[in-house]
Formats: sequence, structure tokens, C-alpha cells
Amino acid sequence: MSAFFVPTQDQIKQLAGENAAACSLPLPTVLAVIEVESGGDIWAWNPEPKW
Repeated sequence: MSAFFVPTQDQIKQLAGENAAACSLPLPTVLAVIEVESGGDIWAWNPEPKW
């Protein structure tokens, strides 16, 4: 058993929908940003350079 909570795709879509509604954004747009920014990988991160 994993020590971390790993959401299912359905849970991710539900959370995205809740946040899209809270920000008055269309769900497909939020899901597209998730896909582009992380490829759907919940552990993805983008370290920003320290300029």
C-alpha cells in the first residue's frame, strides 16, 4: 500500500470540474491545461530557473 494518496482519473476530472466552476472556466480548457502542462502525470513538476 502506498503512503501517498493517488487520485484516479475520475477524481482528477471531478477536482478539475470543481475548480473550473469556481473560477468560471470551461472544464475542457482546464483539462487541456492539465494535459499540456503535465501530460496527466500527477507527480510532474517544472522547476523554474533562478534568474
